[in-house]
Amino acid sequence: MRLFLCCILISLFTGVLFAGSVFDFVAEDIGYFLLLRNTESALQNLKQNTSFFSTYLGDSGFGAERSFYGIIDAAGYSAGVEMTLLKRSINQEILLAGDEIDLRIQDLLTLDPFYFLERMKISGRKIFIVWCTQDSAELMRLVAAVLNMRVFTQKGDSVSELRSEGGVLFAYPASGYLILGGTMDSIDSALAAFEGQKRRLVDTVGKGQEVASASKDYWITGYFDSDRFSIDMGLETTYSIQNSSIYVKPQENTLYAYIEQEILFLDDSEMDRLRSMTTCKTSEVDERAFGDYMVFFPSSSIQTLRRELSRWFELDLQPYSYLADYIVEIARRSVGNVRIYGNLFSGEPDASVVFTISNDSTGVLEEKLLSIGGERLPDEKEIPVYLLEDDFNTIFFLFLENAVVCTVLQPDVYLGKIDRARPLSENETYKLIMEKGWSEDIIRAYIDARNIFRSLIDLSVESGMLYQQKVDREGRMLHTIRVF
Repeated sequence: MRLFLCCILISLFTGVLFAGSVFDFVAEDIGYFLLLRNTESALQNLKQNTSFFSTYLGDSGFGAERSFYGIIDAAGYSAGVEMTLLKRSINQEILLAGDEIDLRIQDLLTLDPFYFLERMKISGRKIFIVWCTQDSAELMRLVAAVLNMRVFTQKGDSVSELRSEGGVLFAYPASGYLILGGTMDSIDSALAAFEGQKRRLVDTVGKGQEVASASKDYWITGYFDSDRFSIDMGLETTYSIQNSSIYVKPQENTLYAYIEQEILFLDDSEMDRLRSMTTCKTSEVDERAFGDYMVFFPSSSIQTLRRELSRWFELDLQPYSYLADYIVEIARRSVGNVRIYGNLFSGEPDASVVFTISNDSTGVLEEKLLSIGGERLPDEKEIPVYLLEDDFNTIFFLFLENAVVCTVLQPDVYLGKIDRARPLSENETYKLIMEKGWSEDIIRAYIDARNIFRSLIDLSVESGMLYQQKVDREGRMLHTIRVF
């Protein structure tokens, strides 16, 4: 999970875009599409206007942009391709589409065309990329060089094969565009739609067509039917996802990503229950917390709790283990939102989770803890402290007034850190991002990027990422990510 969140912050810059006439290649029955447009322009915008990307992309910071183009230029040199080709091509429309792939949010946020091409060559599935370019043959050779593949073209064939020991890609270089596919069928499907032999998505009425029409206003847009797109940061539910749509663009001094999911509820009561979890979280962000990440979510969502504990604590909290079951018991007796915080770059896990409970539940929880093997330790600053271990994990439980803390830290270390900590509400970068965020949400996660840059390049930068999730009146699940 820590690596995943770092990837979100460190790799958001690599992307490419597609829209306009490129949708002529998308048939009505396609399972998804992802379009990027004007990527070079978007990167320059982000580098000039956002703290994170200025540091990460710029030569005076991490220098990622120069390193990225340097790798591509080296491949281009070996393929005999003009060095400026990628910069020209990356600012064109690029479309990924198909019906046999599942994507996660980290795939989107670490996006570059070569990542998807690598997946395509080993999957052999019906997936294709349409890359708008006036240099299709040269771009094909560049792609082959970057992926360490060789180009084979039979005499008289319009479709070439890019081959390596790891797989094969099919390429159709034409005037104005290059099509790359995981199978010949994917190339044929794209061309059939383009030539009018199949009905196109843009000629229909529906969510996919709506997203395609809106794409001109965004850097990245995407549409996925069913549950092909996974958001691992949100509320864990069993509801069926009808479709997901994605919109990403630079917005003033942030990178803004908006994701909308249409959910199939059995009845209105299910939707109302989810909407009732929406809170302002004022009291939670006013509490002291340490570390460079903080997550807030409803204590009533046991599925989310189990997932987050296994991620953030790096614990093997399988259902029905007595340690997992006891933490779930605390959650069931708690109110409001669970708080999890800690450091991404601390080396050893140092996460802590805090539950808000009523004082009349304290005695019951302490007795339960002793009954399953918990050990009472000497009090720390008059705070009852317990230790619970299993074959793999050691957890300390601190029973504060109206709260229970579960932590992997030694109790004195935890209390020392929390005494020196400040509330998230006093973090200036968080406050600045929240000016553009929702005042109420179901889940809220904040990553303070200062320690990330300090760890990578020994440079302190005021930067952060905010994730929020909520359900609107129509029952759509909404997600936003803002990077400052």
